[in-house]
Amino acid sequence: MNRITMFAKLLIPVDFSDQSLQMFECVTHFCVEGNEEMILLHVMERGGRLNNDQTDRIAEIIASVTEAGINVRFITETGNPVEAILKVAEREGATMIAMASSGKGMAREFIVGSTSLGVIRNSRIPVFMDRFEVTEEDGELYVARRCADIFRSATVPIDFSTCNEPVLKSVQYLIDRGLENAILFHTVDSSN
Repeated sequence: MNRITMFAKLLIPVDFSDQSLQMFECVTHFCVEGNEEMILLHVMERGGRLNNDQTDRIAEIIASVTEAGINVRFITETGNPVEAILKVAEREGATMIAMASSGKGMAREFIVGSTSLGVIRNSRIPVFMDRFEVTEEDGELYVARRCADIFRSATVPIDFSTCNEPVLKSVQYLIDRGLENAILFHTVDSSN
């Protein structure tokens, strides 16, 4: 098998929201093939602790992923979520960050949440981010389950350097798994 390194070591920030758990579920189903390790990261406020429900949920997640044949680790960090995510990604040698956007930030971050925006702006590795639709039914909020088409459309940055070869291999990997639309995105530096 031609392994795609972008999916080799995934860092998945988990805040126990329905959106972050849905992202974990989707990426788990999609990236089993060729995945070496998943690192689940929970960032807490200083002095914070996991409650019993969170501890139980992590144990369930680890058991299900291990059963699927994937190495998985759970890490907790304290402090600023953006800084912690980027620090762990670098320290652990992550090849991609996969995270859900909650969109809970200020108005200027209308489309993407403030944590997601901070990670996207500052990451040195690919970031896969999706925003899961939240619907209300009978006064309860539900996150739409749509793992089957999560990679149906993708925006792919291209810089015409030698770095493009792994990117194009990753796009082919996604095409083989159902990618229907790819937007190739190139930015031209106007100062030159």
